Amino acid sequence: MFDPSLVVQSAVSSFNNIALRGPDFFWSALLCLPIFAIFWIFAPEISKRFLPGDFKAKRQTLAGWSVLFIAVWLLTHQNFDALRDGVSMGLLTVTAACIFVISLFAGWRVESVGSLIKTKENPPSPRLRWTRWKKRTDVAAPFVVAVVVGLCAFGNWHAALVQFAAVLFGFGAGRWMIRNNRAEFDLDFIVIALTAALTFGLIMQPEFFRFGQLGHLTVIHILFLMAAALAIIGSIMTRVVRPSGWLKESWYKKLMWLARAIAVMVFVLFILTESALAFLCLGLVFAATSFLAVRHHAAKDAPMLKSASEDLWVLSLCLFGILTAMPVLVCAAIILMREKPKFDAAGAIRSLI
Repeated sequence: MFDPSLVVQSAVSSFNNIALRGPDFFWSALLCLPIFAIFWIFAPEISKRFLPGDFKAKRQTLAGWSVLFIAVWLLTHQNFDALRDGVSMGLLTVTAACIFVISLFAGWRVESVGSLIKTKENPPSPRLRWTRWKKRTDVAAPFVVAVVVGLCAFGNWHAALVQFAAVLFGFGAGRWMIRNNRAEFDLDFIVIALTAALTFGLIMQPEFFRFGQLGHLTVIHILFLMAAALAIIGSIMTRVVRPSGWLKESWYKKLMWLARAIAVMVFVLFILTESALAFLCLGLVFAATSFLAVRHHAAKDAPMLKSASEDLWVLSLCLFGILTAMPVLVCAAIILMREKPKFDAAGAIRSLI
């Protein structure tokens, strides 16, 4: 009279019904709330013990670790079985570009792979052999890493070749920039570029990154995507655009209201279609409103905008960690929120829209 399989089927059905109303990343964030609370309470002690230096030094350290964790997530969360046509060139281009940037970062930071291994002083002839071994290691290590990264796309030879080539070209470009004493990109900008590209990749095909199902995105999906897009674009625009106060107040208000009206229409279009193109257009409208807002500020407001850019960078890291179910990024953002004297990301977003 009692069939145990009915209980299992009922439990699975209940879980699926809940998952449709609350996406996986949202439930992961809720389950991690105790961890986030602990980091919020003990952030000053953690920062003092493990992150020496001022706020900028701590931000740079956490940005470097964030690049590493984003790389691990990118290589372990690709679902090539979910590609609609077997190969999606747009999505592969996004992932390959991110792998190229991460490899470029590695080529900058790791001057010599052999030098990472510490040895005692050797006599002249063994030292010569050791020097030759280090040179061979420096040549072989990028190929080994490229093979491992390519194998992460096992089952799709197009993606494997693209990722293999991206690692080699990226690492080679980084080594070339070291030899020519080229200026290194800011770590903050590398992180914000990666989060921007991967956030767009999430909406290109959510199944590929196990983010959701295209056509069935919930309100929670859309709200977090919009918040992340606002934070990322706001951080970039306040960083690259200089305030000048060149717009008159009347023209500024008219242009801002026009941009807001366009944003509402594009947002409705995105909700109806869940199209990556609509999401991109919405991002461009956000960029336009941010450009107008920053340029409208006087030159004396540059320090305030720099602080707003830092706030939005921290917020974007936090939201990206929630979207990708990476609590480690959220914890890093929480530490920076607590360490910054005046953290006001909400005010920075309001000033841009």
